[in-house]
Amino acid sequence: MKERFWLKPVAVLLGILAWLYVNIFSTTPIIREYKVKISYLNKDDSQNFKVIPEAPEVKIRVKGPRGVFIQTKVDENTFASVDLINCHGGKLTLPVNVIFPSNSNLQLVSKEPAQLVINAIKMVTKKVNVNVNMIGNVPEGYLISEPSVFPNVLSVTAPEELIDTIKACRIDLYLNDVKRSISEYRPALILYQNGVIENDPKGKLITIENNNIKLDLAVREGYPEKQATLRPNLINRPPEGRKLDSCIITPEKVTISGSHKIIDSIEELEIEPVDLSKVSKSSTLSLKVNCPKGVKLIGTSNISLSIKYTDVLITKTLSNLPLEITHDEDQVIETDISTYSLELEGYIDDINAIKSSELQNIIRVKGLTPGNHYLPIEIPYGFTERVKVKNIYPASISVIIRLMEKVNVETTVKDETQENKEEQIDSSNIESSNPIASDSITPESTSVIINDSSTGSDSANIIPEQINAIENLNGSDTLSEKLPNSESH
Repeated sequence: MKERFWLKPVAVLLGILAWLYVNIFSTTPIIREYKVKISYLNKDDSQNFKVIPEAPEVKIRVKGPRGVFIQTKVDENTFASVDLINCHGGKLTLPVNVIFPSNSNLQLVSKEPAQLVINAIKMVTKKVNVNVNMIGNVPEGYLISEPSVFPNVLSVTAPEELIDTIKACRIDLYLNDVKRSISEYRPALILYQNGVIENDPKGKLITIENNNIKLDLAVREGYPEKQATLRPNLINRPPEGRKLDSCIITPEKVTISGSHKIIDSIEELEIEPVDLSKVSKSSTLSLKVNCPKGVKLIGTSNISLSIKYTDVLITKTLSNLPLEITHDEDQVIETDISTYSLELEGYIDDINAIKSSELQNIIRVKGLTPGNHYLPIEIPYGFTERVKVKNIYPASISVIIRLMEKVNVETTVKDETQENKEEQIDSSNIESSNPIASDSITPESTSVIINDSSTGSDSANIIPEQINAIENLNGSDTLSEKLPNSESH
């Protein structure tokens, strides 16, 4: 070949002539296979049908001269179609039409499929919101703002039987590793009414217009905050006579800060305990909030608790009240009761205003005869209409009355009379010779009775001679002066 170089171009020329003869000048037909896309004709867009399959193909076998296949791109110039002029929805079987260029001298040997089974589905469009589904928690020490999306409303087209099951469009945002701000575009997913994204075969027919959502999320260092409701911490019962009417905390909620692990489970916080038994009347108290460890109170720490009482009727017994018995000077009183008790009904403030010293009760026995008496204890004076006396204990008192014993003068008179008798005997012996003196004494005797009504003692009889003797001994003093409480007969 090196010595006869001219043979090379001759070989190339012979090859070209052989190719031209076989592919162009030869009229022997050949058969080729192609895949051609099928187009839908006379589709009524006003009815908004979705035809399945969307991009069908037909496999054709074509017969023609070799040169035609070389000079013409048969698959691109062949037109396959299905006529939808009578389509009103549902499943249909329609013939597939194949058209070749008019000057191609090609013949259709076969087509597969010869008939196409289609399903015309009615489509409906509606607008839905775009939601951000945040999953997980932000790392400790970081805070995020509320994420924003644009656009926040999308147009969704779906089969008529599925459109009502579509709730919204959703973008999932995982927070576990978020430490920087986010600004990016993401596609939205269809969220159904049951809260999940279903893999329904017809779900592939759902389309979202302009499904390219911009998501913005700001991230900064710090700890999260939340609102917690304050709950009163009341112990013991209200004081006697009070009923708790209301208990109001101001403010009702406070802002707390802390890690997610701690504050996520906190919905309420207790204030410091209040002992109702030590709050005597309606009051407003300044209290503190009991914050758990790791929780910080943000903002005001001035918490007030307004306690309002309502007065209620109570029954209270006042014991050991003074009891006094008044009597005559000559009466001696015996009793085993010196105090009494009152059972009162009223409001506590009115009852507490009553002093025990003002409830002294007086039992009067003046003028009563000696003996045992049962006397009632009366209600003392000074009660208001707001206080009612229910009972008195005891209801009555037993009093024994005796009269006081007087001074016994009878014994003294008898002693003096005995002495006077002795002196009178001596003087009578001397005066016996004096007739005048003896005549002046009458045989009639006079007696003086000294009677003590309280003791009922015996009386003493004194003769006239003794009376005269007593008068002579005592000078001008008479017996009536000596015995002022006696009577002379």
